[in-house]
Amino acid sequence: MTVVELPRPGRPERSRLFPDQAEAAERLVRHLRRAGTRGLYVSATGTGKTLVSIRVADELGARLVLFVVPTLDLAAQTALAWRRDGHGEHMVIVSSMDTAGREDLVAARVMSTSDPHALGGLMSVVGEGHDQIPAVTVICTYDSLDKIEQTQSTGYAVPPFDLAVMDEAHRIAGRADKKWAAVNDAHRIVADRRLCMTANPAHLRRPRTGRVRRHHPPAPTAPRRPRGGRVRQLHGQRADLREESLRVPARPGRRRRPRRGLPHRGAHPHRHRPAQPSQPLRPRHRPR
Repeated sequence: MTVVELPRPGRPERSRLFPDQAEAAERLVRHLRRAGTRGLYVSATGTGKTLVSIRVADELGARLVLFVVPTLDLAAQTALAWRRDGHGEHMVIVSSMDTAGREDLVAARVMSTSDPHALGGLMSVVGEGHDQIPAVTVICTYDSLDKIEQTQSTGYAVPPFDLAVMDEAHRIAGRADKKWAAVNDAHRIVADRRLCMTANPAHLRRPRTGRVRRHHPPAPTAPRRPRGGRVRQLHGQRADLREESLRVPARPGRRRRPRRGLPHRGAHPHRHRPAQPSQPLRPRHRPR
């Protein structure tokens, strides 16, 4: 584990939430107040879902927070967002990344590890005692979720996460035997509350239909893709409860912040290029 010095006392001025963000945070807090609940927050890309989730964690009084992202760039971006909002607690990125190699993360005093024992030891000392640390925020990639799961078998008394936030949650929808879907299993990733965030709710509403490309039947023991009400059981009630179309421009006075690490939908160089014939066209010969 790469350990760095903790931030100095004193919190910077926090950003003020926009009215729609404040309303979403209030409704999410009210929905997640009771332990054992799950929520789904739907909002367009770049509208501040990360900031809303940070404020939700603050209002819930969460001491131990898990924030799961799909890429390393988003892990670094999320850690810096927590620091910008005035959070000075211990912060660990669980992935293959070494924060010592990034100047921005070193300046933000963000630690990194891929060792479940080191992480479990840190999580086990979170509390209100004089010999304990007040809070820990763990930022993890979906590919490194097994490290979070392994902390339960390290011999430390690892407490459950007060809040687990899953960013880009449409990536964990579908079959329960997918690797990334482990975050939905309360026995593998132990958390009192779960908050799923996405800008693509269509992937969570219903499974895709159409021609099946599978050339062989699925294993009889493999669980099927969740349908209908089972999606709610996995991802919770929609407590955002604000949904915007991705094609709707940002509201006046708001500029969407680009997210690094995810491809832009319109950035593909061949997406709008007309199809080119593979062979040159020959003029037709009129019959004589």
